[in-house]
Amino acid sequence: MLAQLQLASGNDDASASSSSKSITKAQGEDEEQKQASSSQWKRLQSLMMQLRKCTNHPYLFEEADPGPTDERLVEASGKLRVLDRLLPKLQAAGHRCVLFSQFTSVLDVLEDYLNYRGYAFCRLDGGTNRVQRTVRLRGN
Repeated sequence: MLAQLQLASGNDDASASSSSKSITKAQGEDEEQKQASSSQWKRLQSLMMQLRKCTNHPYLFEEADPGPTDERLVEASGKLRVLDRLLPKLQAAGHRCVLFSQFTSVLDVLEDYLNYRGYAFCRLDGGTNRVQRTVRLRGN
């Protein structure tokens, strides 16, 4: 019965092997396209990460850090300029402030800024265990 199906479809061993080669070739091309697409996606993700860093603070790029903390830290970032205007008003009114970031490197910049301006602060990030967190929050 299998022979009848091969004859009816016009396939013999040579054409069957060529069709399996074309299927294998098509699968290989699909894999190449998937890899190229994956590579493009990774490049796009990398670009997006660089843009996110740029919008937070330019000192997040290692080659951009000027060295010692001074007024340039504040002037380099619009977000930090706004924070620099808000924090004195909040502190004068007796408020406490909580700042969140997904980047610990942004927390490093904020820590430099807060030390430079002389603010008391408590840093809580992923490396802070529950006991340390409780002690730090009660201390402030």
